[in-house]
Amino acid sequence: MDANRSVHEPEPPADADSPFTFSMEGYGGRPPSALIPRFWAPGWNSVQSVNKFQAEVGGPLYGGDPGTRLVEPSGGEADYFGEAPGPFVQRDYELFIVPSYHVFGSEELSVLTPGVASRAPGPYLALCGKDMARLRVREGEVVSLSVDGRACRLEVRLAAELPDRIAAVPLGLPQSPVWTLPAFGRVERELP
Repeated sequence: MDANRSVHEPEPPADADSPFTFSMEGYGGRPPSALIPRFWAPGWNSVQSVNKFQAEVGGPLYGGDPGTRLVEPSGGEADYFGEAPGPFVQRDYELFIVPSYHVFGSEELSVLTPGVASRAPGPYLALCGKDMARLRVREGEVVSLSVDGRACRLEVRLAAELPDRIAAVPLGLPQSPVWTLPAFGRVERELP
């Protein structure tokens, strides 16, 4: 009784001025070289499937080059896997400063939203209990931290999870100092 009725969705209207296909299945033909989102062909590994899109192996893409390369490599070989660094060596009168990241505030966009920014912590220096005792500082006191010749005043916080001679400062906060971490730094008490 309903055998003559179609249950298929109608085809979306085509746009003659668009290079894209208005279909649920996608474009079945070869896309213009500037619009190739990925190299894939049935039965080919992804690296090898690029050959299906080139006029010849290692040659230009069908339809020509999609653009101009704006940044040229500097030349030389990249040394990705050099020698492993030596063991950690403590320095007298200095701490090894590492970055600390927070869910709220450590990435560039979250502090632009007032509700999220209100949950971000202020700048601080996290120390373990042994380092706090050795430096004779208490939680909440303000100290001066110098890294690479640049000093900043930070409030001290206890971080029991940190090992001895290692301190942490949050990164990404608008008020945080800009240092290249990890690095060695010197902590000095602020005189009252």
